[in-house]
Amino acid sequence: SRPFLFSFASSLGFDVTIASYARCRAGIARAGDPVYGEQWAYVLGVKIVANPGGLPTAKLLNALDEIVSAHVIVLLFALPAPGPAGTPGYFTEGDPAHGVAATGISGDWLNMIQEEFMSILAAADVGESKTTFNQVLVALRALFAIEVLYDVGQSTLALTFPGGLVIQLGGHSQETSSGSQNITLPVSLSAAPFWSTATNAAGGPPTAFHGTSNTSHNSITVYSSTSVGVPAPAGVGFFWAAAGFK
Repeated sequence: SRPFLFSFASSLGFDVTIASYARCRAGIARAGDPVYGEQWAYVLGVKIVANPGGLPTAKLLNALDEIVSAHVIVLLFALPAPGPAGTPGYFTEGDPAHGVAATGISGDWLNMIQEEFMSILAAADVGESKTTFNQVLVALRALFAIEVLYDVGQSTLALTFPGGLVIQLGGHSQETSSGSQNITLPVSLSAAPFWSTATNAAGGPPTAFHGTSNTSHNSITVYSSTSVGVPAPAGVGFFWAAAGFK
């Protein structure tokens, strides 16, 4: 069974995917589908995704051949070992008049380019697709793009970074004379912010002093007091900032 083969390969230190095939049938196959013959129903395509143990791939192929039924053919797809590096240079179409040969495109080079792109997709957890032509762009945006949320009416700005880090800031004023003001964060977090602060918004000497409390995943509380320690009056303005993870 496929689960058994996955487990068996894992026991040898290989992470693999397994593809099975079916004979092409009229009325079922669609344009563009591979045209497999009857014998392909007995083929398993095993692709090595990772080999942290470093064992030779031939060991996996030999071991699979020993445990599968005699009529089953195992095709092992693995990245071949690259040849020695050549002299650095540039591609050329050649110049027969001067004896310059055109650049030959080797399997090593094609595999290198393919695996570079595949590593970008894997890092961003983007599944590869033969019919999608912006996969690398989607992956790069997931890895490096910063989402910006700016609300002019609420005077807030939220920046969401790859990995889920969110930095949020804004301006507000005391609505009452209680000395505390609840601030609803523009972007709700997975837990209470790990950091927040508030500072006086006055252009001159401070009219109040501020502290914050991180008690909720979607809000912080700003505490304001005058220089003599009493709650700041309504209308005192302040700037606030908070950081946490989505």
